[in-house]
Amino acid sequence: LVLKETLKGTLADNWSQVRMAGSVLCRRFVQALLKIYKSRNGDNEDGVDEDLTLFECAAGDLVPMLLPRMCLNRFYLAQGVKLYSQETWKEVFGSHAHAADEEGLHSSGE
Repeated sequence: LVLKETLKGTLADNWSQVRMAGSVLCRRFVQALLKIYKSRNGDNEDGVDEDLTLFECAAGDLVPMLLPRMCLNRFYLAQGVKLYSQETWKEVFGSHAHAADEEGLHSSGE
C-alpha cells in the first residue's frame, strides 16, 4: 500500500526531480513484478491469458494506477523524465508498445 501511494504521488508530482525518482522506482518495480511472474509461470506465455498482456498479468490490480501515469510521463516536459519513461515503455511492452498505446489495455480504467 505504501509503495502504491508513493508511485501514485511521485509519478504525477510537479517537480521533475521527484517525477524522475518515481519513474525510476516504477521501472524497477515493474521489472521485479515481471521477473516474479515469469519465474512462477515460466518464460513461455502459455500461462498468460490471451486477452491480457504480460504486464497486466504481472501487475494485476496496479495496472489502472500505473499505466496512465507511465503513459503520460512519456510526454512530460522535462527531457530526462520523458526519455526515461519512453525507454521504460519499450522495455515493458516491447514490440507491442504501439498496440498498447493505441488500443489501451483491458483493465485500465482510472
